Amino acid sequence: MKRKLISFSFITLICVMLITSVIPGNCESSDSQGDVGTTGIPVTINTLLGVPSYTVTIPSEIKLTNVTQTAESNIAYQDFNITVSKVLLLNDNHIEVILTGSGESDAFTLAAEGDTIAYDIKTGTGYTESVVPGNSFISVDAEGAEIPCRLSVDTSQIKKEDTYTGTLNFTFMTKSNTGS
Repeated sequence: MKRKLISFSFITLICVMLITSVIPGNCESSDSQGDVGTTGIPVTINTLLGVPSYTVTIPSEIKLTNVTQTAESNIAYQDFNITVSKVLLLNDNHIEVILTGSGESDAFTLAAEGDTIAYDIKTGTGYTESVVPGNSFISVDAEGAEIPCRLSVDTSQIKKEDTYTGTLNFTFMTKSNTGS
C-alpha cells in the first residue's frame, strides 16, 4: 500500500511538471498541430536620475595684513582658488557659482567701526573679469574646474587704522543646460 502511494505521488508530480512546463499561461498555439506556443509578458523598468554630487574647495579665510597706501600701487590683493571636483551625475546640468558680500544688497564691502571699504572679486586670465555680487560668474561642467580669483582693495579708501571685516558668501547650485 505504501509503495503504491509513493508511486502514485511520483507519477502525479511528473505529470504536473510536464503539463506546467509545456503549457505557459495564456499560450496560443502557432501551428496546426498545436505543439508550439508563444506568450508575452509585460516588462517594466523604473528609472531614477541620481542626485548630482560634487566637492567644492574654497579658502577658509582671505586675509590681507598690513595694508597701506604706497607710491607704487593703490591696490592690495589676495589670490585664491575655487575648486570644483568629484563631479558625478550631472545629467545635462552644470554647476553655477555665485558670490555675495556682507554689505547692503550683497555688496562686497568690509566694515570697521563707523567706516566701510569696498573690495572687488575678479577672475579670468589676468583677473580682468569682475564678479557682480549675486550673479553667476562661472559655469562648471562634469569635468570640474579650478577657478582662480583675486580679491582686491583700493587702498585709497583707507581713512584710518583699523581692522575691516566682512563675509564672502559662496553659493553653488546645479542648473539645467536646456534652460528649463
